[in-house]
Amino acid sequence: DVLSLQLQSILWFLVFLIDSPAASSAHLTISELFPIHMRLQAMAFFFSISLFIGGVASPLIFSKFIAYKDKYYVSFAYIISASLMIFSSFIVLIFGVDAENKSLE
Repeated sequence: DVLSLQLQSILWFLVFLIDSPAASSAHLTISELFPIHMRLQAMAFFFSISLFIGGVASPLIFSKFIAYKDKYYVSFAYIISASLMIFSSFIVLIFGVDAENKSLE
């Protein structure tokens, strides 16, 4: 009963407000990380992985949670998603390459 329609709309707005620059950052990182002749292949590879996770796996997982018809399962799915996003940001902090203003050739 805590999560109203208005509050959920605001929370989704905040998620997309943060997620959109993160996706742009990932796109720029991939395009700066690889030499010119490998960029398209690298971007296609990462895009296909993200498309599988976001377009195939996520709906299957969320549909299982929604099938329980309990809002706590859906909230749990949101918490899992947020945790994965936070985990991926730590991966970038650890393994990310500083490629700005450097020649990649």
